[in-house]
Amino acid sequence: MAASAGHMLQQSKAKLQTTLKRIVNNELKDICRVYGKAVSGNKADLQKRCIEILDDIVAKGDPEAFEDFSHRVQNKGQARARAGRTTPATAYNPPAGGYQTYPLPPGRAAPMPTQNRLPNGGKYFKSSPFYEIVDTVLPLTDLPGGAEMPQNRNTIRATITLSTEQALRMANSNDMRLLMYCGVAQGMSPYQPVDIAFPNQVEVKVNEDEIKSNFKGLKNKPGSTKPADLTQKIRARANYPNHLTVTYALTSKRYAFVVHMVQYVSAATLTERIKTANIIPKDR
Repeated sequence: MAASAGHMLQQSKAKLQTTLKRIVNNELKDICRVYGKAVSGNKADLQKRCIEILDDIVAKGDPEAFEDFSHRVQNKGQARARAGRTTPATAYNPPAGGYQTYPLPPGRAAPMPTQNRLPNGGKYFKSSPFYEIVDTVLPLTDLPGGAEMPQNRNTIRATITLSTEQALRMANSNDMRLLMYCGVAQGMSPYQPVDIAFPNQVEVKVNEDEIKSNFKGLKNKPGSTKPADLTQKIRARANYPNHLTVTYALTSKRYAFVVHMVQYVSAATLTERIKTANIIPKDR
């Protein structure tokens, strides 16, 4: 069966390579960004990285990952929609040194990292010691910008649907949060996380309820903006379609956002970790 699937992927590969040569640079960058590849260089460099991703998927003989990649290539870098699932569907596993892009296995508890980790793609935003990323409930999504945006408003709509495992995590812990991280897309990559920053004028709603948050941070203090907390407006039931609306204006920059499930770490817990971090037991 695996050999048959691999043969079918090989047959479809050439057509997809041809399509890759026709799409524009920004779309190639979007694909590279999702799969943890660099977004620098010219079009030939970007195409080469995308073909490397494709080659790796075909070599693994993974039809599911191939369909995900094919959809992005043919739909301007956008992930394909899935019923009951909004985390990145790709099962692509980059070569050694890259980032894994599949979610935590069912039933497996989340690790307690010392730095934020993104199970589904890479670390695009700078870490906070108070939040440890457990999972991704909405993948990296563009807020398109351009010369026309300083005058015009634009609205992006998305659906946040928790899996059964994610809903159980929310129900079983008061420390779980659903946070929206946003930043300037230029230069963003898993290897170069950016400060959290929102467009100059932005309104975020979940299920038609406005999210109250300080989207600007402290004046003249880049990096002081915190992620927007969506937790109270989310109906944290498995497979419930929560409707997210982001309306923004007054920006010529391109932004991107993601929604993570995070575990809140209290100041007391952090203090205790610092106290015990460098203690060497007497029996050593």
